[in-house]
Amino acid sequence: MKIDWKFWADFMRAMAWPGLAALMLLMFRKQIAEVLTQLARRLRRAHPRDVHVDLKRLPELPLSWKVGAADVRLLTPPRVLNGNSRAFFQELVRPAGADYVVVDLGKGQEWLASRLFLFSLILGMARSLRTLVFLESSHGVRRRFLGTASPADVHKALAVRYPWLEEAWLQASAAQYERRATGAVDGEEPASGQPLFSGADPEMVRSFSHDFLERIQRSGPPPEAERDHFLQVSSSPEAWEKTQWLDGERLERDLAGWLQYDWCEHSPDRPHKAIVASVVRRGAPFVALVDSDRRFLGLVDRYALLDETREMAPKA
Repeated sequence: MKIDWKFWADFMRAMAWPGLAALMLLMFRKQIAEVLTQLARRLRRAHPRDVHVDLKRLPELPLSWKVGAADVRLLTPPRVLNGNSRAFFQELVRPAGADYVVVDLGKGQEWLASRLFLFSLILGMARSLRTLVFLESSHGVRRRFLGTASPADVHKALAVRYPWLEEAWLQASAAQYERRATGAVDGEEPASGQPLFSGADPEMVRSFSHDFLERIQRSGPPPEAERDHFLQVSSSPEAWEKTQWLDGERLERDLAGWLQYDWCEHSPDRPHKAIVASVVRRGAPFVALVDSDRRFLGLVDRYALLDETREMAPKA
């Protein structure tokens, strides 16, 4: 049989490069496998869906609500807001990187409507606080999330529900402007045309708060027809305040249409991506993070979270 040497020569030439490649793969198989593994890890980390998105938790403004031994959220006479309350008002208006304050109603005798009205005004105007977070003690759970509302919305809602508070606010504001115009506040030079809380002056805020309380309190019992609107501040000397205690039910009624209820359960057993997606699906600008009992854990800026998730979304 005659051997076709040309055929075999062409065959060997054709197999040379594949054979060499196979030999190289065999010799460097471990190194190649390691390179491919590292590349796969980098690709996974760079995938937009797997990038860790910060929840955009907002900082809380911690307040003691105490002037000496007195709690200013409760029934107290105007004299409590005297010169000794300067430290409290400095704390109230001091600039700080905080976006919300907690209003814990407890079981119903932790906050007066008049004090919520007063401090929401101050915190909104002097501190530019973004929102208030309302909690309650309910279903055997302390600090159970109830809802959120901006200081301006709280003001508007309570002004409709308790018009005498709005009247007292306007009268106390007018008195402050008059004092400022005549230079009667701490020897200041006469001033006009400036917002009431410009500069967040603790002494001016204290003076305004004292004046506000004086206008909603009275010595002696109220007329029988108005007794349901008053609470007794003290018996000796006798003093009454035109206000109401707030609990969860009354707050929901008073802030109807203004209270936002959006919350999301946060748990270490839930994937982070699932929590982010749950917050994004809500409708309010602020979303509360709660545990399985709806106990408040923190507050998220939903709009900021939306912006970040959009930036990380794959481009078309």
